[in-house]
Amino acid sequence: MNALKQHLDDRLSIYVLVIILSGLMFYYNLVYVPTNERRLNEHALRIIENKARILKDKYTAYQTAMSSAQLSYFVYWYFTLNPDSKNVYLLKKNSAYYYSDSSQLLSGLKYETFTRDEDFAHVRFDRNLIPQVNGPQQQGLDKDIWKVRRGDFYFVYSPEPDFIQIRTRQNKAGKKIHAQDTVFQYFWLKVKSFTANIKSNDFYEDIFLLRDTNDKLNYDQKKLEVSAFDSQVLDESKLGLVRLSLPDNAGKIGVGVYDEKIFGQDYKVYYKLVKLKKGLNVYVLGIVTTSNLQKYARQIPTWFLVFCSLGILILILLFPVLKLFFLNEHERLSALDARLSVFSVVMCASLILMVLAGNY
Repeated sequence: MNALKQHLDDRLSIYVLVIILSGLMFYYNLVYVPTNERRLNEHALRIIENKARILKDKYTAYQTAMSSAQLSYFVYWYFTLNPDSKNVYLLKKNSAYYYSDSSQLLSGLKYETFTRDEDFAHVRFDRNLIPQVNGPQQQGLDKDIWKVRRGDFYFVYSPEPDFIQIRTRQNKAGKKIHAQDTVFQYFWLKVKSFTANIKSNDFYEDIFLLRDTNDKLNYDQKKLEVSAFDSQVLDESKLGLVRLSLPDNAGKIGVGVYDEKIFGQDYKVYYKLVKLKKGLNVYVLGIVTTSNLQKYARQIPTWFLVFCSLGILILILLFPVLKLFFLNEHERLSALDARLSVFSVVMCASLILMVLAGNY
């Protein structure tokens, strides 16, 4: 029994050090890493939610701009689609606008004149909005997204007021008569350009937009321009993804994370449902490889390494002092032990003072 006690006393410092190191390893694997993974997931979802908020605000800003400057955007739309026209004459009646390229068709009425040289050439327009005559009416339903055959996706904006064109045409008898045609005014906005400046981040390896699969039944699948909307990538994926399947309950949850194997590699996929407007829902998706996520979770911050290193160094320096407390009646205190003890106390006090002062 005495031999065991003496054996433990001789190696007590080593045992204490081993126990502390073992405790740190258990803390690292069972507490630190899982906690870090949870924080990384929360951080990733916050990034996606911020991107979704920016996306919705940007989408709404375009609609607000067109609503607040209806005539300016009409001028932009008209002169872009009619490059040979020099003037357009506009008359507002009730909630509709009547326009013509001939002032004679609006004679006797109080109309406004817009010219290419002044109103179109010298006014700044958002050139990302592409004037078009093709849009939701060709689908038979009022939709806000468009896909060019074998091409890109576009958000489609349609100003609120009706623009009615007054023109002359020949009837069956060959006589010229006045005709009124409602013109569908559309502005296409390429989704790829729309999201280009909101993808920058320091966490995700790829961020892109995905069409809400719940909307696919509302589209005329017989039209080539709007077919194959099932979970299709709307802008551009760095990995070259064309479509990606979401969990069945993604639409109900609205935000979440799930595991997916892409091109043979494991990924974490974070998603957020964005309701841009009624009937137009998209997902913002961010993906990161599982291996990189685990690497981030296992990274040890510098401050933690500094404090652990200082703690172990202080413990090692305290070995001579600890020996004083475990001397038995058969051991003697040598002069070397006394000098080492004083040296240990001075060094440990200096290290602790440095830690407290923050000068390490």
